[in-house]
Amino acid sequence: MNQDSNEIPSIDPNNDEKLMSFLRGELSADDEADFMQKLKSDPELKQHAVAVARLIKGLETEGIAADNQLKTAVKSRNKTRKLYVWLSAAAAIVVMLVLGVLYLNNSSTQQLAEEYQNEFPYNDIFRGAEDETNLKTLFSNVLENKDLDQTIITLSDCFAQSLQPTFNDYTNYMPQIGWYLAIAQLKANEKSSAKTTLKTLIDNTESEMLVHKKAVELMAKL
Repeated sequence: MNQDSNEIPSIDPNNDEKLMSFLRGELSADDEADFMQKLKSDPELKQHAVAVARLIKGLETEGIAADNQLKTAVKSRNKTRKLYVWLSAAAAIVVMLVLGVLYLNNSSTQQLAEEYQNEFPYNDIFRGAEDETNLKTLFSNVLENKDLDQTIITLSDCFAQSLQPTFNDYTNYMPQIGWYLAIAQLKANEKSSAKTTLKTLIDNTESEMLVHKKAVELMAKL
């Protein structure tokens, strides 16, 4: 039986506890990356997150009406009813605040990706030369939000190869590969992975390089 897409499925309490820690920023970089990977690989958990985002959006439009109803209810009920109403309101506020953090964080991360994605146009990188590495296609996928999951996997492999001490097809494109990989990870809401990529990029580029400066600038905003 198919589950309604707006219904929040039952989730393992351990995952909910991990989600709360994630939203409060209490997870280590590794734990945050692990949890984000779990969101990607666990359909039920992902559905939970999607339903939560929809709930937040609905609460935003219903908030004013709900507040007015709450005031009316508080005035017209006895002390026991008032306590119940206020406890319900407090629970709703907690839900909005906690889930709102997830929604706003994802929105902010994607906005940063859109803001910085055109810093290094791939046409300028190759300057008409034939691309024998398929990087142009991968960079285009990032800009067009196309097949991001597979693009991130492939770019991650290319980035790792570009950092090898032995010269290879990706060596000369290391800064650009790192940059587009970080942008793709931000678009996929993989904030922790993007930070790791940007740090690696910063550590392996000269301070006077524009890509180094932009990586430092973007890192500061995450």
